[in-house]
Amino acid sequence: MFTCQVWMQLIDIMALFGSKVARYPDLPSYENPPPWIPQQQRLGNRDYDNDLRLFMTRRVILRRNQITDTLGFNVRGGEDRRCGIYISWVKPGTEAEAQGLKESDQILEVNGVNFETLDHTEAVSILKGNLEVDMMIRYFPYGYRKTYDQMPSNVPPSNVAG
Repeated sequence: MFTCQVWMQLIDIMALFGSKVARYPDLPSYENPPPWIPQQQRLGNRDYDNDLRLFMTRRVILRRNQITDTLGFNVRGGEDRRCGIYISWVKPGTEAEAQGLKESDQILEVNGVNFETLDHTEAVSILKGNLEVDMMIRYFPYGYRKTYDQMPSNVPPSNVAG
C-alpha cells in the first residue's frame, strides 16, 4: 500500500514528465491503430501499406515553353511560417500530375537551391522564374498538416499553377 509520501513522489514525477512533454510540441500526437483487417486485404490498403518507397526522396523535372505557362501546382508554407514548402494542390491534366506530384509533397530543393530554409515569397519567385524546374521532392503529410497549424487562416496559399 502506498503511503502519502510515495503518492506525493509519484505526483512530482508525473508533473515533471508532463513538463518535459510540453517542451516538445512538434512531436506528433498519438494516433489509434487502424482497425484490424485480414492479411490478404492489406495490400493496397492505405492504413496498412508499408511500402516505404512512397516516402523516399524523388526527382521531378518540369519544363515549360514560356515563363507565363503554368507549372500546374500551388504551394504553401515557408520559413517565415515556420515550416517547409509543400504542394497544396495539383492541377488535373498537367505535367505536374503526370510526374506524380501530389498534395503533401514537400519541396526540398529546386535547381540546386535548398527550399527547407526559404521564405514563401522567395520559393514562389524561384518556381515561377525558371523555364526548367528540377525539384527534389518527398511525401511528408505530417509536415504538410503543420502548415495549417502555423499559418493564419486569412493567408491563402500561392498559386503557381498559373
